[in-house]
Amino acid sequence: MGSPEKSFEELLDEYSSSADVEKALSEKQASLEEVDPINVKRDYPRPQDELDLHNFTGEEARRKTESYIRNSQRNKLKTIRIITGKGIHSENAKAVVRGIVSETVISLKKEGLVSDYEWESKTEQRSGAIIVYLASR
Repeated sequence: MGSPEKSFEELLDEYSSSADVEKALSEKQASLEEVDPINVKRDYPRPQDELDLHNFTGEEARRKTESYIRNSQRNKLKTIRIITGKGIHSENAKAVVRGIVSETVISLKKEGLVSDYEWESKTEQRSGAIIVYLASR
């Protein structure tokens, strides 16, 4: 018959020294204590609504985006998602809608309607959606 199964603690002791454990715990504690002063997202919920701009022209997307952000802010939403698509079906091989939405969000941030924004996959080139954090009024 095989030997009895080891507990998690026994396995942990077997595969790591106490110095390694202490170092890992110390690093974890330090990461928990770090504060990102510009991380406004902490006070915002997941997207509460979304706008899908697939199949819209650039000008239609600009108008829809601006109207959607203004209405969402008026309706006291805090977080919205705007789906731009990745532009892989664009005729001129450039993601037109994504660029226009980005410009519109930046413009509305300057007006004070948008508090912050981020591309869903962290970079514009890899994302098909932008998360917009609306300013409180």
